[in-house]
Amino acid sequence: MSALRGPFSLPRRFCGIADNAVGDYVKNSKTGKFEFNYENVHRAKLRIDERHWQMVRLDPRLWSDRSLHQHDVNYLSMSKEELMETARELLGLAPLPRHR
Repeated sequence: MSALRGPFSLPRRFCGIADNAVGDYVKNSKTGKFEFNYENVHRAKLRIDERHWQMVRLDPRLWSDRSLHQHDVNYLSMSKEELMETARELLGLAPLPRHR
């Protein structure tokens, strides 16, 4: 069971990294005003991206941003109507009404 908790605990760690605001604002020694620290925010984003990359390497089907569908379809043998219906399906569009 502990093997399953490892990868599933990573998203909780992302929240901890993203929610940590320590160092996001630093006091400017010249003006005495607080300024936004872009470097700290970019470093946190890099940490999150690195952990996400590691998760994708562990299980791409579960964590990848890309769809891993494989389509073994011979598009050359399809009619124009079948091609349009398949394209709409792949794009997530509603099917066209059928004419009788």
